[in-house]
Amino acid sequence: MKEVRDGEVLALRPLPEEDPKGALVSVDLTLLLQDGLLQEVVLTPVEESTFVAYAAAIDDGEARSSAVAMHRGLTLVTDDRASIRFVQSLSPTLPVLTTMDWIKSWADTTAVETATLGEVLRRIELCARYRPPRHHPLKSWWEEHLP
Repeated sequence: MKEVRDGEVLALRPLPEEDPKGALVSVDLTLLLQDGLLQEVVLTPVEESTFVAYAAAIDDGEARSSAVAMHRGLTLVTDDRASIRFVQSLSPTLPVLTTMDWIKSWADTTAVETATLGEVLRRIELCARYRPPRHHPLKSWWEEHLP
């Protein structure tokens, strides 16, 4: 879904020690697409219909991704609280992973070193300006692993 990708991931901030002025760095997803780790998809007619229905309740990018996930039996990855509430109200509900769920799963299933995990979390916080939501069940896990 090129239109979702183009509207969502444009640039990241560098670490303060890498560029004190904080000039944005363009995101290049070419290698992820080439390696099959990220895919662009075209909505089927039924997905398009679901997208239109979902877009009445949530952001277009989230609605598009949710429609694809629903019809293809995939998990939606989002931190958007309104979208999470919406897809969890559906029947059947749509499985959802947040940033913290995704990172914790990666950490649990790989032999990532503690220092590396801490650096990844630090970069996510600083470069993507992500902060764990106050009431997320993994908030204390995240904070314990920050350097």
